[in-house]
Amino acid sequence: MQLEFDVSGFLNALGPRAEVAKFVGVSRTAPYGWMRRGYLSSVTMAKLVEYSRQRRLKLDMNKFFVRRRNGAEEEVTNGRG
Repeated sequence: MQLEFDVSGFLNALGPRAEVAKFVGVSRTAPYGWMRRGYLSSVTMAKLVEYSRQRRLKLDMNKFFVRRRNGAEEEVTNGRG
Protein backbone atom coordinates (compact mmCIF):
# COMPACT_ATOMS: atom_id res chain seq x y z
CA MET A 1 0.00 0.00 0.00
CA GLN A 2 1.23 3.47 -0.85
CA LEU A 3 0.15 6.92 0.35
CA GLU A 4 -0.02 9.84 -2.09
CA PHE A 5 -0.95 13.46 -1.48
CA ASP A 6 -4.09 14.47 -3.39
CA VAL A 7 -2.86 17.73 -4.95
CA SER A 8 -6.03 18.22 -6.99
CA GLY A 9 -8.28 17.71 -3.99
CA PHE A 10 -6.20 20.11 -1.91
CA LEU A 11 -6.31 22.80 -4.60
CA ASN A 12 -10.07 22.28 -5.05
CA ALA A 13 -10.56 22.88 -1.34
CA LEU A 14 -8.58 26.13 -1.51
CA GLY A 15 -10.81 27.73 -4.11
CA PRO A 16 -10.20 29.54 -7.41
CA ARG A 17 -6.87 28.61 -9.00
CA ALA A 18 -6.13 32.17 -10.12
CA GLU A 19 -6.42 33.47 -6.53
CA VAL A 20 -4.22 30.66 -5.22
CA ALA A 21 -1.59 31.34 -7.89
CA LYS A 22 -1.61 35.07 -7.19
CA PHE A 23 -1.08 34.47 -3.46
CA VAL A 24 1.83 32.11 -4.12
CA GLY A 25 3.32 34.51 -6.67
CA VAL A 26 3.24 32.27 -9.72
CA SER A 27 1.44 32.34 -13.06
CA ARG A 28 -2.27 31.57 -13.03
CA THR A 29 -1.59 28.31 -14.88
CA ALA A 30 0.94 26.98 -12.33
CA PRO A 31 -1.70 25.20 -10.21
CA TYR A 32 -2.69 23.11 -13.23
CA GLY A 33 0.93 21.99 -13.56
CA TRP A 34 0.98 21.00 -9.90
CA MET A 35 -2.17 18.97 -10.44
CA ARG A 36 -0.84 17.33 -13.62
CA ARG A 37 2.42 16.35 -11.91
CA GLY A 38 0.77 15.51 -8.59
CA TYR A 39 3.58 17.41 -6.88
CA LEU A 40 3.98 20.44 -4.63
CA SER A 41 7.33 21.60 -3.27
CA SER A 42 7.56 22.14 0.47
CA VAL A 43 7.94 25.89 -0.13
CA THR A 44 4.74 25.98 -2.21
CA MET A 45 2.93 23.76 0.30
CA ALA A 46 3.85 26.13 3.14
CA LYS A 47 2.49 29.11 1.16
CA LEU A 48 -0.73 27.24 0.41
CA VAL A 49 -1.21 26.33 4.07
CA GLU A 50 -0.75 30.00 4.94
CA TYR A 51 -3.30 30.90 2.24
CA SER A 52 -5.82 28.49 3.78
CA ARG A 53 -5.23 30.01 7.23
CA GLN A 54 -5.73 33.54 5.96
CA ARG A 55 -8.99 32.49 4.32
CA ARG A 56 -9.97 30.72 7.57
CA LEU A 57 -10.50 27.41 5.80
CA LYS A 58 -10.71 24.49 8.17
CA LEU A 59 -8.63 21.92 6.33
CA ASP A 60 -7.26 18.73 7.82
CA MET A 61 -4.11 18.01 5.80
CA ASN A 62 -4.21 14.34 6.78
CA LYS A 63 -7.43 13.91 4.83
CA PHE A 64 -5.70 14.78 1.56
CA PHE A 65 -3.70 11.58 1.51
CA VAL A 66 -4.90 8.83 -0.79
CA ARG A 67 -4.19 5.16 -0.17
CA ARG A 68 -3.33 3.14 -3.24
CA ARG A 69 -2.94 -0.57 -3.53
CA ASN A 70 -1.56 -1.98 -6.78
CA GLY A 71 -2.23 1.36 -8.50
CA ALA A 72 -5.94 1.39 -7.55
CA GLU A 73 -7.28 4.15 -5.36
CA GLU A 74 -8.73 2.92 -2.07
CA GLU A 75 -9.74 6.06 -0.25
CA VAL A 76 -10.10 9.75 -1.11
CA THR A 77 -11.44 12.46 1.11
CA ASN A 78 -11.81 16.15 0.43
CA GLY A 79 -10.19 17.41 3.64
CA ARG A 80 -13.00 19.74 4.61
CA GLY A 81 -14.79 19.24 7.82
